Amino acid sequence: MTLTAERVAAVLGDKERVIASLDNAQELARSSVDPALLTLCEARISELLGDPASPRAPRSARDKAALAFTEQWVIDVASMTDGMVGDLVDHLGEDGLMDFVHVLLVVEQRIRLDLAWKRLGVAR
Repeated sequence: MTLTAERVAAVLGDKERVIASLDNAQELARSSVDPALLTLCEARISELLGDPASPRAPRSARDKAALAFTEQWVIDVASMTDGMVGDLVDHLGEDGLMDFVHVLLVVEQRIRLDLAWKRLGVAR
């Protein structure tokens, strides 16, 4: 689940710089990680935050490592273990891990914004 342009426009209205910044962050984030992996992790974040998105089962060791990392990121990032980080580095490399972390930050923030706005009834 992603924060739609329509919902952003409905809530932020004439705040064009904010809208452009949100859109730019999402575009950059989405271009730096494998789309299939991102879709899997995005669905899991939505599910963890209370908006079930029916994530598909992980197929590879990379998927499993990314999901474990993503789950810990959302639940309690301070309790992330060296093993979780190491597992993901084994699959993505150090630069890939940094890209993945940046993507998780953007995706999680957008999902939280979307859920908050929906629950407040600000935008449908």
